[in-house]
Amino acid sequence: MVYIDFHTHNTLQTDGDIIAVNSYGTDELHTIDFENFFTVGIHPWNAGAEQLDKYLARIMDYTNNPKMIGIGEVGLDKIREPSIDIQQKVFIEQLNIAYHTQKPVTIHCVKAWDELLATKAKYSDKLLWAIHGFNGSHQLAKQLVDKGFYLSVGSSILNEQTKLQSALAHIPLNRLFLETDTSTVGIRAIYEAVSTRLDISIKNIKQQIINNFTEFYQIEPL
Repeated sequence: MVYIDFHTHNTLQTDGDIIAVNSYGTDELHTIDFENFFTVGIHPWNAGAEQLDKYLARIMDYTNNPKMIGIGEVGLDKIREPSIDIQQKVFIEQLNIAYHTQKPVTIHCVKAWDELLATKAKYSDKLLWAIHGFNGSHQLAKQLVDKGFYLSVGSSILNEQTKLQSALAHIPLNRLFLETDTSTVGIRAIYEAVSTRLDISIKNIKQQIINNFTEFYQIEPL
């Protein structure tokens, strides 16, 4: 039974018992590994870049590739430039691609939860959304799950001081993903930490996340 790494920028994470979804931004399009699952998106930090129309067109082109299973990472970040208005415009353009192609979206969100929830309310529930690198409170976890989000947890679960330690138990297993993102911590260690924290066997966590993965991406069962 495989480990699913829901979101990573470390392409070497994929090996015999790991299925990783590699995430590529606008400056990485020339490095895409078309042999493995991947997502492509204009990160909110890059929403002010030149030639955005060209990048949006390329994202649309990639949606025809069966290994391109989602749009991301995309979203909103209030502590980084460009302005939230510019970020929102680019975010919505990518959501429209996702809606048109029925590709789920992987979200980067920092201190823009109200704006994110307001945007999600305008889209059909058929468009699935996942927050990557979730590290918030149990109240925020419940709010997001109630609004239909999946939550992906990364290496922050190894830090005993984070809010995630108490929030994890409030994430339904059928809405949970695990990821490495840019961390040097391997996905197996993250599974082990979650297994210990929830007192659930790694085997059962693996099976649940495989089920979540096939449902989220609407692909054949692994």
